Amino acid sequence: MKVIRLVEAKILSVSEKFLEVLECGISFQDFEAQLKKELDQLGVDLLKDLLESLDQQLRNSSTRKQAWTIVRKNDSKEILTPFGLLSYTRSYFQHKESKEYCYLADEKAGITPHSRIGLNMKAELAAACGEISYEKATRQLSGYNSVLTVSK
Repeated sequence: MKVIRLVEAKILSVSEKFLEVLECGISFQDFEAQLKKELDQLGVDLLKDLLESLDQQLRNSSTRKQAWTIVRKNDSKEILTPFGLLSYTRSYFQHKESKEYCYLADEKAGITPHSRIGLNMKAELAAACGEISYEKATRQLSGYNSVLTVSK
């Protein structure tokens, strides 16, 4: 599976950095920052693989073929998650009877049309905004990951 290869590659990368700390004297703080970056990227990669695998499963589904036709493949989408910016591709479908159009993978994953921020990211922002302003909350959440910057 692709997931196992992703995790294995990330573990090897982190292990190399771990050895650098022990052998080369890289500071603990630098290692900590690199580890966060590596783990965030792993989260993004896993989410991308999950959504694209879900889309592939829907494209191959015999029950889907009875009701929905593929209009386009490989439409791109970007959504901000707590791990960073997630970019993935999915297929656009049309219902045979109602003529409704839909990204079935997005619908199944709970991603609404036109959304640019994931539900978990929205929840984190909402929780932070209970105590401070929205602008300060976005800066606070993006403190460790510059990709997480959200406009006012």
